[in-house]
Amino acid sequence: EKKAEAVIPAMSSGDKGTGELRQRRGAPQGDSAPAAPPVNPLHAAPTPGSAPQFRMSTAAVVVGVLAWRVAGALLQQTYFVPDEHWQGPEVAHKMVFGYGHETWEWHAGLRGYLHPGLIALFFKAAQMTGADSPAVIFLIPKLFSALVASVGDLATFALARRLFPATPRAAHCALTCQLLNLSYFFCMTRPLSNSLEAALSAAALALWPLPAPAAPSTRLQRLASFFLAALSFATRPTAALLFVPLAIIQMDRGTASLGSHIRFLLVRFTEAALGLGAGGAVMACVDRVGYGRWTLPPLNFLEFNVLTHGASLYGEQPWYWYLSQGGFILLATSIPLVGNGIKKCHPALRAPAFAAAAYVAVHSALGHKEFRFLLPLVPIAMAYAGSALSAANSAKQFWGWTIILAVTNVVPAVYISTVHQRGAVDVMHHISATAASRELLLAATLAPGEAVAPGGGMSVLFLTPCHSTPYYSSLHRNISLRFLDCSPPSFRLLAPLDAKCIDEKNATRGPDEADRFYKNPEKFLRCAFGTKSEGADDDTWLGWGAAYLGVEEYVGEYLGTGAAPPAGGANSLPTHVVLYSGLLEQVEGLLGELGFTRDVSLFHTHALVESRISKTIEVWERKKKAPSSLA
Repeated sequence: EKKAEAVIPAMSSGDKGTGELRQRRGAPQGDSAPAAPPVNPLHAAPTPGSAPQFRMSTAAVVVGVLAWRVAGALLQQTYFVPDEHWQGPEVAHKMVFGYGHETWEWHAGLRGYLHPGLIALFFKAAQMTGADSPAVIFLIPKLFSALVASVGDLATFALARRLFPATPRAAHCALTCQLLNLSYFFCMTRPLSNSLEAALSAAALALWPLPAPAAPSTRLQRLASFFLAALSFATRPTAALLFVPLAIIQMDRGTASLGSHIRFLLVRFTEAALGLGAGGAVMACVDRVGYGRWTLPPLNFLEFNVLTHGASLYGEQPWYWYLSQGGFILLATSIPLVGNGIKKCHPALRAPAFAAAAYVAVHSALGHKEFRFLLPLVPIAMAYAGSALSAANSAKQFWGWTIILAVTNVVPAVYISTVHQRGAVDVMHHISATAASRELLLAATLAPGEAVAPGGGMSVLFLTPCHSTPYYSSLHRNISLRFLDCSPPSFRLLAPLDAKCIDEKNATRGPDEADRFYKNPEKFLRCAFGTKSEGADDDTWLGWGAAYLGVEEYVGEYLGTGAAPPAGGANSLPTHVVLYSGLLEQVEGLLGELGFTRDVSLFHTHALVESRISKTIEVWERKKKAPSSLA
């Protein structure tokens, strides 16, 4: 039992700093309350037949958590959201290897480099040791995510131990609830900035100066807590919405004298300034290295998401969405346990719950909503759920709840981690394997020592919703890749694929490239690779005669109809095209004309989550030269 209490050894120690000063001066003890009240009945000593007592060493807890999260990370074979690839591994890959894609957010300075920078350190280590094979580079973000998730789990364990020091088994129950949580299982083992924010926030909360009857904190722990809170803010500025309410709540000192209250505030403000200042300095330096200039991404983030409502570009939900849907996805069947734990705990221990409510309230006021934005609240919820589970009246009740949590959380988590939307990942595995095969075939035809082009000269065009597959970081080959752009007007490509059919004003301010493609796929592709622009004035006698004689390719520049670009140009035909099968009805004939044949058709999903995807995703390969009238 003593070993189990050593997860954060100083958690149960007295306040070595201001606590001794307050004791000598007769000030209230603890972090904010006059004295610890009697133990709540919810956490009374166990009775025969109640929930089992956990006796695990610290090492056993750490190893068990790491094993669970590594297994979960390796299990992930599906695609969730673009950010898991495009805002972390992709940026890190470009930082280390010099190629990769940076989305428009990085050009706008909206994101901090802490998250991709950490992944880049592992990429750099692999590069320096010569272990940077495509398989290793693909694996690194998974293992990094498993480590991040494990930090969040152990921090939740420590948080519950501090909140309920009279019941050590509450921490084990909280950890059990978290390891079985659907959203944590599915999201935390993916390289999302939300995952790092959640883990850092949980670590900060585990060291935060909580009110009695929670275990008191030392000055070092509080400094570390403020530092971690600053790093969480650097990862995603929304972390401030959790810690500011907590700080405000703890300014209430109850019956403390005015002098004691002033001394308390001075000490806390000094500690906060030191901890937050150190974290802010790290954030500024990391972003200075990433951007190459001094910048403040949190301010840009605030302006874009709050002041200009820019996030609404990615969809909007009603204000009650988190209450009606998001919260249920986040907590699933643990909601009754969470509610019971909050209801029966000591009123002073509800401060984290109040802060979480404020966090949800502010997020509800924003138009764009996703349940992953609330991941930092899961450790708080699981701490309360663990307190309720630890108060089970019998072993039967305890194991009954545990089985319910396992079946209703882990089973669907395994499905959406291995089956739902897996085609987007499998297609990149296929492209990687194809590129490797082409390199071997090309190498066999070259003289010894002659360099082989990456992918054997392979080029891929993704005719899918933008950012709907992984990218360079999943291939680790510098082959030519192109996708349909969907950036906001100020950050769009200067030369879109269909530039021949659209003027510059419409290209930069009208519908984006992806929207134009899905409006009329065949027209878009003919504009991109054909010899004439759809809608151009080619019905003159010269245009008609050129088409009749089959020589419009030579007179196109005089007709203003846009001749086919030279080989190797921006719009030269790719060797491979990736698209969802639902588009074939509109473009299959044209792909055949361009010399493409189906290479492979891969299962993607059973359930469609948007209209532009299909149940299968396909790769088409150009096997023969296209007719000169097309490209």
